[in-house]
Amino acid sequence: MTQEMLRNVVRLAEGDTASPSTGRTTMTRTATSRGTTATSRSTTRKGARGRRTRWEDLTPRQRTALLTLATVQVSLAATAWADLALRPAEEVNGGKGAWAAIIAINFVGPVLYFRYGIRR
Repeated sequence: MTQEMLRNVVRLAEGDTASPSTGRTTMTRTATSRGTTATSRSTTRKGARGRRTRWEDLTPRQRTALLTLATVQVSLAATAWADLALRPAEEVNGGKGAWAAIIAINFVGPVLYFRYGIRR
């Protein structure tokens, strides 16, 4: 587990239900070797600029690029899943269930399916 994951587990165990994505400073209590409790502050990181990027903060060009990439991704995945559903199992390299899961991987999954998943 990463340190961030461990911090979240400790935070949740202590009853803090605040989301780490809010960017608030949280108090973390940890046990020391003497049996006492030490308290430390940690601030969650939101990105390169220290805050989450919101849709309103994107330029029109960035919004267009993001929507275009999302459309391409969904189209590739939908096409690959439709092909997998209609293709007989004998024409698929490996199991159909495994390929259905692989297709869910952004961009790479559908390309891998069309390249290696179909017997030719």
